[in-house]
Amino acid sequence: MKKKLTALFIAAAFIACLAGCKYVHGIEISMFGNAKVFEAQTMTEEVIANSYGDVDTFYSNVEDSYQGTGYTVERFTENEASGQVAYGYKALSPSMASASIAPELQKLMGEDFVITYDNTGFFTKNVTVSLTCNGDPLEGYEQYELGDEFTIKTPGPVLSSNGVNSADSANTVVWDIAALEFGAETQMTLTVSYLNPLIFLIAGCLLVIVIVLVIILVMNNAKKKKAAAMEEAINSFEAEAQAEVNSAVEEVKEEAAEAVEEVKAETSEAVEEVKEEASEAVEEVKEEATEAVEEVKEETAEVVEEVKSEE
Repeated sequence: MKKKLTALFIAAAFIACLAGCKYVHGIEISMFGNAKVFEAQTMTEEVIANSYGDVDTFYSNVEDSYQGTGYTVERFTENEASGQVAYGYKALSPSMASASIAPELQKLMGEDFVITYDNTGFFTKNVTVSLTCNGDPLEGYEQYELGDEFTIKTPGPVLSSNGVNSADSANTVVWDIAALEFGAETQMTLTVSYLNPLIFLIAGCLLVIVIVLVIILVMNNAKKKKAAAMEEAINSFEAEAQAEVNSAVEEVKEEAAEAVEEVKAETSEAVEEVKEEASEAVEEVKEEATEAVEEVKEETAEVVEEVKSEE
């Protein structure tokens, strides 16, 4: 794909020998650390006419080249300083992990480059792209005043870089790699500041944990209060019940004491009555006995007198 498009691009430039055509590669970094790679080309209408015949054929060939790769192809136009209209496209890859960026760029830019990509840091990200030219992939670019750029688009403000800030976006840095010679290496570096989404994830987890802990504490406190209220109610009920039992026992004691006193009084009266009746009976017996003795004495005396008179 890369070799086919580059060959077509340079052949078109050779035929037309016109300035203003441009070839761009780049990376669009997301806040989550993954990124998309892209390449873009612009050609003047005259170059396209000489190379493809018409603009529709140009775009058709481009879109066929990316068919089945997962890339999205976007068309655009630019007004050249010469007054001509330049037609272009941007092919953007799907989002991928950092480890896949350099291999994907390698496929786009071809075997003439050795590419490395590094993205490190937490609150700030240090991005480094290294390009080493092992061939002459851009032969004819300077001769025909063609441009080749590398751009990095970041999710936050760029703190520092060794490139040029883009006029179109404060978060985009541009490097000119058209003059990169055989064996030469260039490092494109930048530092970008943005809040890592991991911070929000950690903060969110901590917030959830705090909320759960608060809920647990509130529930435990409510349970303790409920248990304390129940214990207090039970204690109060037991105290009231004990008081009622004690009061009932005292009443029973008092009633029992009164009953005992009444029984004692009634018993005492009965004893006294029995004593009186017994005393009276004894006196009667005594009287009757005395009378009987007297009668016996009298009878005995009479008998004695009779005996005496008979003698």
